[in-house]
Amino acid sequence: MSSPLSYILKRLREEHELRARREPDVFWVTDLTLCPRKRELELALPALNVWRPEPHLIHAILLHRGVEEFIVDYLLEQPDLDPLVEHEFEREVSVDGQPVLVKGRPDVSAESYEEIVEVFEVKTGRAGQEIPHPHHIEQVRYYLWLTGAEKGWLLYVLPDRMAEFEVKEAFTDEDVANAIKSTEAPRYDWECKYCHLRAFCPIASRREVKKREG
Repeated sequence: MSSPLSYILKRLREEHELRARREPDVFWVTDLTLCPRKRELELALPALNVWRPEPHLIHAILLHRGVEEFIVDYLLEQPDLDPLVEHEFEREVSVDGQPVLVKGRPDVSAESYEEIVEVFEVKTGRAGQEIPHPHHIEQVRYYLWLTGAEKGWLLYVLPDRMAEFEVKEAFTDEDVANAIKSTEAPRYDWECKYCHLRAFCPIASRREVKKREG
């Protein structure tokens, strides 16, 4: 019998490997909120998208899962609501006349009579952040479009604060199509600094050289 820690690490690795699989014709909601170059690199170099058992990442995953369980309990106390945890949704959108499949997994979704009425997205991280982050709000808006939910919640559980933000405005088909076609890389200045693929990305390399020379 393996040890408890060994079991946890094994399960986390298996879950990562299952969800890290890339399909050339599929865009995930997270692809629409962050640098498009990351998706391109993960498709071209799948060996780089591996499980990295770093303690701070594992801590965030386990905390995240605990918050999800409380949200499930919260929904179970509401009449006519059934919780779905990290359920995979998909929807097609027309991009220049061609259908493109978009997928996503909201952390928790609330289903009522076979319709999704609310989605919940949980974020953890370091202290001292200015919240909410624009790309987190965008993520919830994409989930509203994807699921047809009327309302979304963005919950932050940070070392120095806890906060929630209600989101009601879904993105449109046009918004989604424009995000898929976008080639702006990175979308945000801070992305290269935290990207695990930066050592293999020519855009990140050029930005680093420019920063040193400037």
